[in-house]
This record gives sequence, structure tokens and C-alpha cells, in this order.
Amino acid sequence: MMRRRTNVVVLLLLLGFGSVHCNDDDDGCRPGEPCHCHGGEGCFINCTDIDHCIPICSDMGICSAACADACVFDCSSITDCNVSCDADCDVLCQDNTSCDADCGERCTYTCQRAGTCRPVVGPDSLVQCNNVGSCNVTCNGPCRVTCNSVGSCPVHCNSGSSPVECDNGTVVCDQAC
Repeated sequence: MMRRRTNVVVLLLLLGFGSVHCNDDDDGCRPGEPCHCHGGEGCFINCTDIDHCIPICSDMGICSAACADACVFDCSSITDCNVSCDADCDVLCQDNTSCDADCGERCTYTCQRAGTCRPVVGPDSLVQCNNVGSCNVTCNGPCRVTCNSVGSCPVHCNSGSSPVECDNGTVVCDQAC
């Protein structure tokens, strides 16, 4: 019943985007195989029940993906990228207007040549922002953040502690440099 409800929500989202070009079939992505969306106005990839999902989006308006563990999300040349994933995810956003991510523990998030990057990461995660307007990071546990050539790079520790800037320019939450 829940899967059917999710499929209806996904269908409504896709219809709202207008022209959608997804190479994702009705069965969704397969573990360890790239799941491409390219061109058009937008795409939503749902692989919430699949570990090792590899959604790849390029050259479109909006791309959103929902993944389970060990997701590898690659989003480039998009207006707005959004990903939600569980543990051990690897997120790459480049040449986008914005890139939002909500990751579980041990997330590796890289955002480069973008307007705005907004990752929310779980414990033991790594964030790197390069050549972006702003990188607004929220850490739900220990994390490391490196920002290079960034207009602003605020780091928020949800534990209530203050972020610590290390000698090498890395900012950490809830851990030693």
C-alpha cells in the first residue's frame, strides 16, 4: 500500500514538471547500475528501496532523487538538484544553481561551481565546497567541512556546540581537528 502511494506521489510530481525525460523505467533503478535523467524540465528518481542506487542527472531544470544506503548521486548542469539518501552516500553536484542534500551517516558531499549548496549531513560525514557562492552546511553529528573559493560557508552543528576552524582551513563539528 505504501509503495503504491509513493508511486502516485511520484507520478503527480512528474506531471507537474511538464516535459520529463527520464531513462528510468517503471521498475525504478537497479542496484549498481546508472539510472540516467537527461534534458527536459525535470526528473524524480525514486530508489528508496534500493541500496547502491546510481542516479545521474544532467542538463535539465530540476532533478530530485530519493535513495537508500550507498547511493551515488551525480547532478550536473541543473538549475536545482535535490537528493535525500541514507548512510554511506556519495553526492556530487557541479555547475548548478543550487544543490540540496539530506544525507545519513558517512556521507561524502562535493559541490563545485554552483550558486548555493545546502547539505545536511549525518555523523562522520565529509563536505567539500569549491568555487560556489554559498555553502550552508548543517552537521547532525561529527563532520568535516572544507570550503575553497566560497563567498560564505557557515557551518551549523546541530549538537549545539560551536564549529571549530582547524589550522588547515577545515571546519569541524563535534570532533578534534
